[in-house]
Amino acid sequence: MSNDLPSPPPYLGPIPIENSQIISLFEHFHKHYYRHCPILNTEISLHELHESSPLLFWTIIIISSRWHPSLHELYACFLDSYRALLSRALIEPQTSIEFVQAVILLLFWPLAVNRQAEDPSWNLCGMVTNVAMKLAIHRLRVNDRQGLSEKSAWIRRKTWLACVQANCSLGWNAGVAVSAEVLTSFGSPVLPHAKVDGQFILKVLVLRKLSQYTATVTALPDKLNSWAFVQNLCKDLDSVRDGWEEFWTTETEIVVLGAQLCLYTLQLEHAAKSLSPALPMVLNQDNDSARRNFIHLAFMAAARLIHLFSEMLPNDETVIPSDARSDVPQRYLPKHYFALSLLAMAFMYKVKILHFDTIKPNQNQINSHIRRIHEIFSTWSRESSDEPGRAIALMERVAAAEKESRLKLNDSVSDGRSGVKILEDMIDTGRAIREANAQKIETETDDSYDSSPMENLIASTTLPFEHQELLQGWNFPWGLDFASVDQYQFDVVNPYNM
Repeated sequence: MSNDLPSPPPYLGPIPIENSQIISLFEHFHKHYYRHCPILNTEISLHELHESSPLLFWTIIIISSRWHPSLHELYACFLDSYRALLSRALIEPQTSIEFVQAVILLLFWPLAVNRQAEDPSWNLCGMVTNVAMKLAIHRLRVNDRQGLSEKSAWIRRKTWLACVQANCSLGWNAGVAVSAEVLTSFGSPVLPHAKVDGQFILKVLVLRKLSQYTATVTALPDKLNSWAFVQNLCKDLDSVRDGWEEFWTTETEIVVLGAQLCLYTLQLEHAAKSLSPALPMVLNQDNDSARRNFIHLAFMAAARLIHLFSEMLPNDETVIPSDARSDVPQRYLPKHYFALSLLAMAFMYKVKILHFDTIKPNQNQINSHIRRIHEIFSTWSRESSDEPGRAIALMERVAAAEKESRLKLNDSVSDGRSGVKILEDMIDTGRAIREANAQKIETETDDSYDSSPMENLIASTTLPFEHQELLQGWNFPWGLDFASVDQYQFDVVNPYNM
């Protein structure tokens, strides 16, 4: 976008923003965010964007400011006024492509909220999908521009692809099937000319396949031997790369590995429902062998995923954990990546506690993966109450319970949501541990946590163990409310197994 700036400098609510800050934030957005969702008209001037679509203008400002190394304080300053602007836009009839683009950006990078009940991502996704379909952008094809210029038609097609990606990502998180009309609306996209567009489309294709395959596996009969079938689905995800090699990136591989890990865990959970002592011994042995193979495959996918995330960490010493001024690449990733890192972490704990005798990986190897994901969250986090900070607190609680031999995990049983159930079980484990330790924590001094269990595992990377209710209102789209006492009946802290 050209630097033809608004004059005078614009206000959001009572607070002005300087033109130099606008330039810095838009450059930051283009450098770190745009490639994940390249749906904007980059030839429009900043002045014209502000005049034609204040919501899109301020959405870019708010997203870019949240993790900006030097302007992050603007995020808190503008947040309430931005929410008011968004609320006004949502109650008015909307017929512009810029409104659709602004909301889609929010679905990729949601606003920070204190409680899940305050996160409107899934509702916004449904609304913006309907607006996009009303604008008929889902019907645009390569050779059918409907009277638009080639550039405008391409921007609208990409905007619809981003809408599909948001549906698939949030549908996975919420455990809700994406409608067939959304999944099949854009057909097979042609190879784009711009590299950033190709990288973007590849991820859409992967997540679309994940949504389709999840629905297929969920619909399978409980007693059907589907191990080979699901393994072929996971192999098919690798084939997405064919013909698109020049657009393949580390981030694309993370999305593929995450999708495969989701399907592996879904099949493990789905098969758990069909286990029966009434089956012939040969069938049970075959199931056990296939199950061990799938645990191996899931373990390798989770380990590779963690390794790729760790490679994103800066190698210099200028990055300080929990320092907002540090330029940490994974902070700029869409939220879907954070959910995948959590899934990998949860599965590693499942292997460590439940499946160690099954696949017998080296104990130091598992601890190394857990230590690495803790390091990633520590660098990702800016404060103890943000999402990576709450992930660290969860790991602390689980490690403490494991050290005291009070950690009892159960294998998840599928409810049709690929990978989400294992995350819910992990988070619910932390909640149950927190509640069981509530009285104990009140009577212990802070000094009693100077040598936490995670310090033995993670050495100097451990952040201070927080006693406040960090797991309250974890910001996930799948509807966990940690303020409720009526959660999943999950036995994790009964040391006597009574």
